[in-house]
Amino acid sequence: WLARVLPTVETLLVLQSLAIAVAVVPLWRIARGPANLRVSGSAALVAAYALHPSVHNLNLAGFHPEVFALPALLAAYLAGCRERWWTVGLLALVVVSTRADLGLAVAALGLLFVTEDRRTPGWVLAASGLMWFLVMAFVVQPMFGDGSYPHVAAFAHYGDGVLGVVLGMLSDPIGLLGDLVDRSSFDKMLLLVAPVLFLPLVRPRYIVTLIPLLALYLIADVADDGLGNPQQDVPALVFVFIAATYALMRIGARGISRVLVDRRVLMVLVLTASVFFIRDAASSPYEQPWSWGSRDSVDVARIAATNWVGADA
Repeated sequence: WLARVLPTVETLLVLQSLAIAVAVVPLWRIARGPANLRVSGSAALVAAYALHPSVHNLNLAGFHPEVFALPALLAAYLAGCRERWWTVGLLALVVVSTRADLGLAVAALGLLFVTEDRRTPGWVLAASGLMWFLVMAFVVQPMFGDGSYPHVAAFAHYGDGVLGVVLGMLSDPIGLLGDLVDRSSFDKMLLLVAPVLFLPLVRPRYIVTLIPLLALYLIADVADDGLGNPQQDVPALVFVFIAATYALMRIGARGISRVLVDRRVLMVLVLTASVFFIRDAASSPYEQPWSWGSRDSVDVARIAATNWVGADA
């Protein structure tokens, strides 16, 4: 019904921006709740999120429904920490409804719960996410397409068809490893973890469960939309910031009621996030975002050329 009173494209972009912004709420509550950080540590994490290049690129890369999975995944983790499993299930449905392969992100979240000794709901969530991905990718989507996995072309350099791709990967593990560690993959990984001071590496168990999905994204031959396909960073951003939260908890000192993190560490975290924002974000000051929407030299030249041609041409 919003489309009847509001422009469709603009409305979707505004809703997308709101989803990106709303994600700070569960992030803040994770930091203040399960991680037990003080306000300063929680605020530093929120600042790092707000400055993360992938977040800004995601906001400027057009409309992508998987963006709505960003706050939903964070909220699902928070709900799981509070043992609210029906809420986790509903949020997981929101996640997988945005994109079929995000079933693997839900599976990764379930495995994360397993590592936190929430084994029964964790295994159920992991199995549900994996099953959703398999059914949607290899049963439902082919029914509405040409009868095969719709994204198999992205892996055509390994073989023809799903079976050919799998056999190609298994028969050439060295080539597969090379694709995982090539320059573009390295740059992608660096852009995800470096802006948060490599903190996820302090708590790697919070990111290892996402490796299968991340590996698929890294080896897929997908055309770059100009901003590095930031929509593929959505699940990684969730796990990176969850890991960073617990990393601050690990390196901090326990106070009377909260975990105290050295202010110098928090300052360096925000400074590092600021540096990568300036260096890599599509809305970096170097891109002069304040001038977007105004006429540049090309527009002026076009208008001048139109005046020279005249109205009778």
